[in-house]
Amino acid sequence: MKAGFAEAAKSSIAMKAGLASVAIGAGLLAKEIYNVGAEFDDAYDKIRVGTGKTGKQLDRLKDDFKNVVSSVPTDFGDAAEAVSELNKRLGQSGKPLRERAKQFLELSRITDSDVTENIKAVTRAFGDWEVATGKQGRQLDYFYKASQASGASVSTLAEEVVKFGAPLRQVGFTLDEATAMFAQFEKAGVNTSTMMPGLKMAMKQFFQDDVDPKEGLRKAFKGIEDGTIKTSEALKIFGTRAGGDMVEAITQGRFKLDAFTKTLATGNETIRKAGMETRDTAENMQLLGNKIKVFVAPAAEWLYDAVGKLSKAFATMNFKPLLRDLGLTQEDIRAVGDIARKMAAIFRDVVVPLAKGA
Repeated sequence: MKAGFAEAAKSSIAMKAGLASVAIGAGLLAKEIYNVGAEFDDAYDKIRVGTGKTGKQLDRLKDDFKNVVSSVPTDFGDAAEAVSELNKRLGQSGKPLRERAKQFLELSRITDSDVTENIKAVTRAFGDWEVATGKQGRQLDYFYKASQASGASVSTLAEEVVKFGAPLRQVGFTLDEATAMFAQFEKAGVNTSTMMPGLKMAMKQFFQDDVDPKEGLRKAFKGIEDGTIKTSEALKIFGTRAGGDMVEAITQGRFKLDAFTKTLATGNETIRKAGMETRDTAENMQLLGNKIKVFVAPAAEWLYDAVGKLSKAFATMNFKPLLRDLGLTQEDIRAVGDIARKMAAIFRDVVVPLAKGA
């Protein structure tokens, strides 16, 4: 009989322990889901504040964010920043925004550069050169290829084509040609700030001589390279400061614009391709984690919102009528608090040491 009672007692204890474990596990799971909800809330707040969008427009951007963050290995903060900046600067949402955001996030990851600075510089170039939405992805890849081939950062190249874009467009340069030229300047060690006044001087001279400026520049570069244009002539074309740098770079074999431009035109490198081929285990795990978070997002957002509403209700609750209905005064509450503090002290100073000694 005693053995039976003992077994029943053990079974009861085991059941209670099992239920306690389940309860603890459920509590930990709920906490993790709540934390995911908090991450989404922070991201949405950043997009809301950054774009000023509300209602259905904000909901569309939230969907764009989820698509982006579950497609590339990035943290929620950078993904929200990319979505916000691209919507603000280009007015995009949906597929165009998603594709550009993924490109910019991968570019920033593989080049260890700042996503906000990259977006700021490149979108300014898009606007200055009137790059259509459907061509922006290809143009960003071209900036990246020029960066790889020259050592100049994508943001630097984008800033250069904006800074000196107007005079180049006036003589028929395309954005690709301007990008290739500035990248070649960087590769050859030519100072762009010094060279541009020289180029303006040369193009003005070509206009006066009724020579196509682009063709005139190409022939001048080639002539300096093969020796048919002497140093003195080059100085007259480009000016003393710019001409000296140009002649030195070309005669030393550091400036080959035609070959450089062809290399960029025929290369098939893309940012997304480079991103896929350089992901390591940690980045793959980050992407997997993002996918899981997006999968549980409905539950996470609901729980976070529910807890927020509950906490707001408690924060705004007026306890005085409740205490009055219960017949309690503030002195009663203070007395209960004093008792609770004393009990906690006894537990800490007496019960816990005894339990440890046992």
